[in-house]
Amino acid sequence: MLVTFFTFLIIIWRLIKNPLNNFLHLRSEKIKDSILKNKQLRDDALQKFQIHNQRLINLDSEIQNIKNNFTKQGEYEFQKLKQETEKVLNLSLRELEFKLKTDIFNFEMRLRHEIAGEVIKKAKNILSHNEQINTKFQNQVIEDISK
Repeated sequence: MLVTFFTFLIIIWRLIKNPLNNFLHLRSEKIKDSILKNKQLRDDALQKFQIHNQRLINLDSEIQNIKNNFTKQGEYEFQKLKQETEKVLNLSLRELEFKLKTDIFNFEMRLRHEIAGEVIKKAKNILSHNEQINTKFQNQVIEDISK
């Protein structure tokens, strides 16, 4: 019975050996192909990762460049506005100074005119008073001479 069993195994082995070898060989080839494809996919994914990683690094530096450019532009605009404000302020100060000088000059001229008017009035009063005194003095002198 043992011999029959071994004979049965040998027959079965001979019958399934080629199909089993073919199956295992095909399976092995599929596994190798799958490993190669996965390796290729892994390499492609790694390459894409490196490209995207480099883009991120570039984006960081590009963002920093944009920030720097905006900061410089803001500083430039600030200086420009500051200069324009100083120009307007200087112009306003000059206009104000001119207006003040003009007002002072006009006030001085009015004051001179008023003072001159007062001086002329007082001079007329003095002259009028002097004429009255002169007339009285003349009348006295005439009376004194007549006596």
